Amino acid sequence: MRIPRFDPPRVGSVAAAFVVLMASPLSAQQGAVITGRVTAAGGDALGGAVAAIPFMQREIQEAAYRYQREVEEHARIVVGVNEFVTDELPQGNLFQVDAAVGPALAERVARARAARDRDAAGRALDALERAARGRENLLPLLVTAVEVGVTLGETCDRLRGVFGVHQPSVAF
Repeated sequence: MRIPRFDPPRVGSVAAAFVVLMASPLSAQQGAVITGRVTAAGGDALGGAVAAIPFMQREIQEAAYRYQREVEEHARIVVGVNEFVTDELPQGNLFQVDAAVGPALAERVARARAARDRDAAGRALDALERAARGRENLLPLLVTAVEVGVTLGETCDRLRGVFGVHQPSVAF
């Protein structure tokens, strides 16, 4: 029997996430959730992946709660958290940003805005906002906006104006 060559996926890649998902004993259930074939407790179909988002959020919240309980009850060992813990305090202030970085970045953004075509940036933002209010694909408009020098902050401000700010629902 010939065993096919398997190159392990890079950590953090979609392939790595897929391998972990498929190796999980719950992969059949998770696959059903992702493809939207999940049924509610009463047996009614949830109506696809988008309609199943509240269900998936609840499942994630419950799994996180169970995991935390297992750690706290020492049913799950986490080195350095609930076992093999040292009495030494960790080093503080490992990363400190130089106070000059903020003003330097603000100046850099101001120079970029001054150097760009203001009208093209405004048109790109207007087109993005119009599309966000409809059902148009935003990706090509985002690319155009970046190409004409629209900043991430300007883009986010316009999208927040259309979609608002996400408020997570918490079941506990």
